[in-house]
Amino acid sequence: MTAIYGQTLADITLPGNGSGTAGSFSWTAAGTTSVGDAGTRAHNLTFTPADAANYNNAAQDVNVTVSKAAGAAISGAPAVSGTPSHNSISVGAVSLQTATGQSVEYAISTASNGTGLSAWQAGTTFAGLASGTSYFVYARSAENDNYNAGPASAASAAITTQQQAGRAFYWLNENRGIEFNTNTAVIDPGGKCIIEPASGGYTVHSWSVNGIDTGVTTAGFTFDSAGREAGRNYTVTFIVEKDGGFYDAVFTITVRTKEE
Repeated sequence: MTAIYGQTLADITLPGNGSGTAGSFSWTAAGTTSVGDAGTRAHNLTFTPADAANYNNAAQDVNVTVSKAAGAAISGAPAVSGTPSHNSISVGAVSLQTATGQSVEYAISTASNGTGLSAWQAGTTFAGLASGTSYFVYARSAENDNYNAGPASAASAAITTQQQAGRAFYWLNENRGIEFNTNTAVIDPGGKCIIEPASGGYTVHSWSVNGIDTGVTTAGFTFDSAGREAGRNYTVTFIVEKDGGFYDAVFTITVRTKEE
């Protein structure tokens, strides 16, 4: 005999006695008794003969195979939490429509139709993602001892990772000049380029882009291409103080076009 977790003994259809002694089967316990957890469960069955004058009641344990119940549905699609980085995305936790004691797990895909899902995970943060890429996050109730995994939720709205920032380092060389590990950088539209010292001890007095003072006076500077024209070069100039000397340097950043 079979049942599903959450059912009672009354939900199980009892067999007849076939060509044997006429009579009927009933559960020894009340019909409202739970079938128990998923797995094989023993319940006591009573046979009541039709001919009570010549036959006695009989009782014995029988095994009932209890299957896991369907997992709960999710209350809604996940939504982004915080600002995505160039390689990670976080979403807020979602809840179940029905309290089943199941936890919630999450998966991610670049498709909005539920295909190409990553492995399901308990955490709400996904790392190791591609920069500048749109992702969709899904949620479902997780399988446990008594419930199967529930259906996947609808996809979140598209969540896009930031373009990965390029990086350049500068230092004062033995000729008392500012030197870079690279004098130019090419970044995608929407991308960034970080220019920073290779070591400490530098005081920067100004950073300008194409001759316009940015107001930044920190030792490092982040060039953000947002709002800037794609397909053109930008000249970053800065004046830095090191060991009592003042130095200036120029760095060129190209924002490539979307077609490149």
